[in-house]
Amino acid sequence: MKIRVKILLFLVLVTIVGLIALGFLSYSYGKRQLVQVRGQELLALAQERKMDLLQGMSSWREKMSLLSTRFDFGHHLAHYLTTHSKEDKQAIQESLDLAIDQAKKIKQIWLCDLHHKVITSSTSSSEKPSVCVSKPVGRFSQTTLEDIWYVDSLKELRVLMVGPLYSNQEVVGSVHVIFDAQKFLDVVHNYNGLGKTGETLFARKDKDGNAQFLTPLRYNANPTLSFVIDKERKNVPIIQALLRNERFFTDEAVVDYRGVPVLAATSYVPELDWGVVAKIDRKDALAPARDLLIQNIYFGLIVFAVITLIAWQLSLALTMPIRTLIHAAQKVRKGDTGTRIKLKNKDEFYYLGETFNEMLTALEKREENFRSAMEYSSIGIALVSPEGKWLQVNPALTKMFGYSKEEFLVMDFQTITHKEDLERDIEQVQKMLRGEEKTYHIEKRYLHKNGGIIHGLLSVSLVRDVFQKPKYFISQIQDITQKKLIEREKEQLIESLSISNQQLERFAYISSHDLQEPLRAIRIFSQMLEEHLQATSKTDEEAAEYLKVIIDNAALSQNLITDILMYSRIKNTKEEYQLLNLHEIVKSVIKNLQNSYPKIQDWVTCGPLPAIKGNETQFYQLFQNLISNGLKYQKSPDQAHVHIGVKEDQDKWVFSVQDNGIGIEPKHQKKIFDIFQRLHTKEEYMGTGVGLSICKKVVEIYGGHIWVDSEKGKGTTFYFTIPKFHEEPVS
Repeated sequence: MKIRVKILLFLVLVTIVGLIALGFLSYSYGKRQLVQVRGQELLALAQERKMDLLQGMSSWREKMSLLSTRFDFGHHLAHYLTTHSKEDKQAIQESLDLAIDQAKKIKQIWLCDLHHKVITSSTSSSEKPSVCVSKPVGRFSQTTLEDIWYVDSLKELRVLMVGPLYSNQEVVGSVHVIFDAQKFLDVVHNYNGLGKTGETLFARKDKDGNAQFLTPLRYNANPTLSFVIDKERKNVPIIQALLRNERFFTDEAVVDYRGVPVLAATSYVPELDWGVVAKIDRKDALAPARDLLIQNIYFGLIVFAVITLIAWQLSLALTMPIRTLIHAAQKVRKGDTGTRIKLKNKDEFYYLGETFNEMLTALEKREENFRSAMEYSSIGIALVSPEGKWLQVNPALTKMFGYSKEEFLVMDFQTITHKEDLERDIEQVQKMLRGEEKTYHIEKRYLHKNGGIIHGLLSVSLVRDVFQKPKYFISQIQDITQKKLIEREKEQLIESLSISNQQLERFAYISSHDLQEPLRAIRIFSQMLEEHLQATSKTDEEAAEYLKVIIDNAALSQNLITDILMYSRIKNTKEEYQLLNLHEIVKSVIKNLQNSYPKIQDWVTCGPLPAIKGNETQFYQLFQNLISNGLKYQKSPDQAHVHIGVKEDQDKWVFSVQDNGIGIEPKHQKKIFDIFQRLHTKEEYMGTGVGLSICKKVVEIYGGHIWVDSEKGKGTTFYFTIPKFHEEPVS
């Protein structure tokens, strides 16, 4: 899809969404406002109808009050109830007819005695009562509205009012009056402010508590007082009115007696226990909102058409410079980097075009730099297709392999790769094509044109296009043939030195073994001679002293040769390393020294030691030399004490071997670790001067350091460090 179409669709879509949102908000707001206005109108109308009814009731009560106290009514009735004469009854009828003539809204009057018996009635109407209202009539009785009905034949509404009848301030009976309630009916039929479908309803409860309508209904042909709404229909406003719930109903579930959704306001008349409803069909009430919505739709269509036209022109204006950019980019893709963009209007697209031109200029310079780098580079550089074809090579590469540039461009890299290295190289290429690696570096062998082997250090990176598809490889090849020859000679020299070292070690072992044999023989025969002379009692003190010197020197020479052999055999043999329990090694050293130091168990103490990965023999020699030195160099051997401890210091263990011996002067503390260095004569303390050298060599094999902290006459502490290999403490 073209960008012009996309812009057009975007603007049209935004317009549609905006118009729909605006129309919806306008309709919703207008609907809410309309509902509120209708509610206020209906509430006011319901209250107005209620007041009309109460005013009518007040007028009827005033007339009933006048009739109840008329002298002729009360006097004639009281006299008739005594005499029962026809003249009195006739006088009563004449008084009643006169009252009807004087009050046009009165349709019928009849009088009853205190036993609810009809005495007489007016003769001016065909509406004759059959019975009196059976209700107590006393001095303090009030005028009440007893009934209301509709005369269908006359289309008139009637109201029955009942009140007490007085004579000389005594109640002698009751007066029943039928009023013409046409004015009230006119009020009900006044539909002003109720639109095409609204009406005002009056209802009361029947004996079952249901709503019984008292006035004709606008949309129901049933006779008045014969149409009833079940009390369980709580969503009908008249039921809510009779439940004394006075408010405005807007829920869509609210319906009238027809089941049609309505907006309704209710009111309650407590004096009569009547309900009043002013209602209008919901559809009719909200018609202005629908009209507004239709107007919005027409307006939206006009705006939509205008916006579409503007969007079309705008998309043309926006896409013209873009098409110019695309045309220029297509030229560049074909290799024409000399093309340039020219736009007239100095807007954002103008500056984008200028930036594009600057990029082309920079690209030309970069290509020129790349060509120069390839041309004059001392290492081979080539561009290789994803299939392995040579696309471009520099002079250094052609010189390295003896092929011309033209010969390269018809070959692939597999042709000049040694067959034993080809599989590994292709595997790396596939990883880069799959995106698993960005670059790779390998050493591989190439085939020279003359058949020789070229060792090369290959570095490869992959260039992808804007769609992340592989475009070409950049390969850099450095000739390391001479370096490989030197490395091979070095390996041969190292191998030769290794053989020589092994031969020297064997020579040292054999020499030390051969030297020990005559020394052992001298020592043995000297001891035998000493025993023989002692047995024959033919020796003297001087001869015994000479013989002792021979024996001691032979033993010293033998110990010295043993220590030299042990020192020469210490080496870094990591393949023999294992996890060591240093506590067990110390216990073994103590046990082996027990013949020379019988109380060593009391003299040597040891704290918790860690597990160390190393050679068991080497650590045995280390602890044996340090512990024996601590026991040997004492002023009073019976009070000797040596303690072995350790503390943790980041990535290493710091061991300490502390004694309470004679100590070492500071000036001698550095040279004691050199081989054959002794601070005392053999007459003072026996030794070969090799033990601490062995300790130093063992510690340094493990990458550690050994030193001494001492003061003459105050004991000595040897410290040495061992890097951590295992941190689990061993108690």
